[in-house]
Amino acid sequence: MAKNAWQELALAMLSLALPFAANAQDAAAVLGPVADALQIEEVKALKVVAAGSGYEKRSTEPRPASVPAALVAAGRATADPSSPMYVPPPAPRARSYFRIVSQVQELDLAAESLEIEQVRASSSAPDAAREPATTTTIDANADWSLRHRYWLTPHAFVAGALAHDASVGMETLDGTEYRVVSFTVDGHEVRGYVDPADKLVRVRTTVDGEDGETDVIESFFDWTEQGELTFPSMLIRKENGELAEVLVVQEIDTGTSG
Repeated sequence: MAKNAWQELALAMLSLALPFAANAQDAAAVLGPVADALQIEEVKALKVVAAGSGYEKRSTEPRPASVPAALVAAGRATADPSSPMYVPPPAPRARSYFRIVSQVQELDLAAESLEIEQVRASSSAPDAAREPATTTTIDANADWSLRHRYWLTPHAFVAGALAHDASVGMETLDGTEYRVVSFTVDGHEVRGYVDPADKLVRVRTTVDGEDGETDVIESFFDWTEQGELTFPSMLIRKENGELAEVLVVQEIDTGTSG
């Protein structure tokens, strides 16, 4: 009787452990082609040089209402809100545009850190004044409001998923079924979407802030051979569905000798 009880207990424990082992195996199988493309086992550091556009949140301070002068001059509107001719001004855009003249991302997979150096200009005009370069360093102890940027990079996500107890699910978006690899780090879930062609097309997470929870999605487009590995040519980040950054990759340098 005692022997049978121990056998039943062992079988129960094994049945509980099997889903976790299967999930880990499935995650490795799903991410295998992506890991090969990124050369996860060889690449220890990565420098990505890009340029593009940025969109940052505007000040939340209310602005005085104003009616376009052209409408007033044409007699089609008035600046008096109590008038039946009053035309409310259009709502201000939630984000303001700036041009990213250059952005250099230096990723250190061993230290799990990311350094971003950015030079921006206020407009897309070729002669627009450039602001001094700014550098943001995101190390392993950074607050999640910055830390999530590290995990949104293709190399960090794949390496993190393979090192953690990642699970695999399915999700259909716009008629396409994706395999979704998820793992939790620093108390936050990070999800990667792999399409039917074995391409990692987006990484998603959430960030808590003063305005509530922000849904952050980094999408990867046009995977092409760049030097010694395959990497997306365009990176687009959205926050709560609004554009935050569009980058066109210009150059990649791997630290394979490290």
